[in-house]
Amino acid sequence: MHRHRIVVAAGALALGSLAVPRAARALTLEQALSAPWSSQLVAARAAPRIAWVTEARGLGNVFVADAPGFEPRQLTRYAADDGLSVHDLAISADGKTVVFSHRAGGPNDSGEIANPTADVSERPRHEVVAIDVATGRARALSDDLVTSSVAISPDGKWAAWTQKDLVIVSLSEPAAPNKAADKSVDKSPDKSGDKPAMPKPRRIPAVHGSTGRARWSPDSKALAYEVRRGDHGFIAVYRLGDDQVRYLAPAMDNDILPRWSADGRSVAFIRGVNQPRGAPAIPLELAPFSLWVADVASGRAHRVFDAGAALTDGYPDMTAEKSFVYAGDHLVFSWEHDGRNHIYSVPAGATDGKPRLLTPGELDTDDVTLSPDGKTLIYSSNQGDLDRRHLWRVRVDGGGPPEAVTRGDSIEWAPVVTADGRLVCISSSATTPGVPTEIAGAKRRPLVALAGDFPAAELVTPAAVIIKADDGTEAHAQVFRARGGAANKPALVFLHGGPVRQMMLGFHDLRYYHYTYAMNQFLAAHGYVVLSLNYRGGIMYGRAFREAQTLGWRGNAEMAEIRAAGKYLAALPGVDPKRLGVFGASNGGYLTVMALARDPQLWATGVDVMGVHDWSTFFERDAAWAAASDHAAAQKLAVDSSPVGQLATLKGPLLVIASDDDRNVPVSQAVDFILKLRAARVPFEQLMIPDEEHFLDRWHTWLTIERATVEYLDRKLGSATR
Repeated sequence: MHRHRIVVAAGALALGSLAVPRAARALTLEQALSAPWSSQLVAARAAPRIAWVTEARGLGNVFVADAPGFEPRQLTRYAADDGLSVHDLAISADGKTVVFSHRAGGPNDSGEIANPTADVSERPRHEVVAIDVATGRARALSDDLVTSSVAISPDGKWAAWTQKDLVIVSLSEPAAPNKAADKSVDKSPDKSGDKPAMPKPRRIPAVHGSTGRARWSPDSKALAYEVRRGDHGFIAVYRLGDDQVRYLAPAMDNDILPRWSADGRSVAFIRGVNQPRGAPAIPLELAPFSLWVADVASGRAHRVFDAGAALTDGYPDMTAEKSFVYAGDHLVFSWEHDGRNHIYSVPAGATDGKPRLLTPGELDTDDVTLSPDGKTLIYSSNQGDLDRRHLWRVRVDGGGPPEAVTRGDSIEWAPVVTADGRLVCISSSATTPGVPTEIAGAKRRPLVALAGDFPAAELVTPAAVIIKADDGTEAHAQVFRARGGAANKPALVFLHGGPVRQMMLGFHDLRYYHYTYAMNQFLAAHGYVVLSLNYRGGIMYGRAFREAQTLGWRGNAEMAEIRAAGKYLAALPGVDPKRLGVFGASNGGYLTVMALARDPQLWATGVDVMGVHDWSTFFERDAAWAAASDHAAAQKLAVDSSPVGQLATLKGPLLVIASDDDRNVPVSQAVDFILKLRAARVPFEQLMIPDEEHFLDRWHTWLTIERATVEYLDRKLGSATR
């Protein structure tokens, strides 16, 4: 099998600085967390070229490769673990230009830009960059902070994105050399000569509100995009050179996700219906949606499909953006009418049409891409393999059953089809991280070879288990256990965040869980037995599992399977039942503390990373929460279902870790919780990470947190290596 090696920077993908003689090697935390993570795979529409991003040790860089050989070429040379990373990668139809944003997190409620390195010399630089693939010459297009993906016009002349306004920039506009712009692209491969000045962007104001998710028309002369007005939203169309925008069938609802027809005459969109002011907060409510197609010339629209009024007919927000496609004369979309996240199609010319189910069976779908001819969908699902995702193929018009494209012990996601019909995806396994891989029938060809000293042999293949809770709920889990070591090992339950996530039997597609999977591998090599639990609230096991009425702040029903997971480990041969711990981040951190409080006799300790500790204050910024007709009852239930409501039974000890600049879970949640722990005399330790965000922008932050976690667990549970 022909493979290529990419070297990003010293000690990055090649992992050369970590080389250890095979006979003496023991997996280190640095080795485990150095596993490269690939993402944002894109394909040019009219040229056999792909592009993607690979991150290793905090260094994320852009690569391209051309069929048929797919020899990777590195386009960028970012070489600092500074928290800035590549986002919004796009490639022009002819494959000659790639555009991306290079940034950390966006502004917080106070307008402050994330600065995870605490650099006081200058503000963190956010920029949109275009690179000429042939020459490698980079050019800064803007210092905007992109809020939705960059879109390149089909003719390759323009790039557009949204901030508060719609921003349009020429990719071909000549500009005089300007040394002042050099610093914005000084990490690009082109180090010689002056860099051109930034082109002047055209800003299309939102009038009021903000804009989002722009799409170019097929003729490159117009953009359709979202205009968000708080309690309602429109689809707008702006034609290059015009002085005003047009709204398509504006209504008192929320219109999102514009999609152009192939002839450019129509735009399809999803219409969501708002919840009435004062709607109750405690029961789960329907989020109605329908599909519409508007005539661009007249602005008039007709309703193609109305989802329905059952809870299972609600808007499938986890996959709607991926799956909503204008494919020829059909609309393709996600719907959970039968309780599973399936893909359907309906004729675009229908009026309240009946959709055709394209993906029958006990399964959930995820990534979706359309073949160049517009007739076939390639999608990922867990059909027949609930703890992995594989690729499938089906005709848009439903002319035939789905066909399996990949199967086995690997995991596949992010499929793209090149202009010459080649299928490429990102694929991982239990012991190898995801890399771009060409799929040709039963053959697969990784386009990136991991360095020869990548410690795959020191990683374990987790075992799939099913945990059954006292109420009969079955939850899937993966058990990491290395051979040898102590006769009775300490054991841990790992709880993911979200909770709309799924942990799988291999390296994950999401960056955060790529790293937590590597951490679980290290803990197993370090002597722990680790059970990674897919508790209720997670995805890929059906809507009833994900959206149970009494989950989270509504009553903690998921505690039943967390308790069952602890009991499973306690009874597992070779596990010391007196040395059980639980750990997790975000929603997993919240559930860690709840587990310690609800079952103090089961758990010896826990590590709570960036967890929610008081749901009632977490929701304070939500206007619908404040206006709910059952606000008082919801407030009480939220407190009772939070760690702050469990202090009487919370014995500890626990380690509480927080990010000081967290934009998802306010750091005040941890600060207030620490005060309450002190008052209740619950033993705890704490670790604060200044200037970091929720998703941990810097690789060195991962090392800091995971080292602290291992050191703490070793002290509280007894060294796992004994």
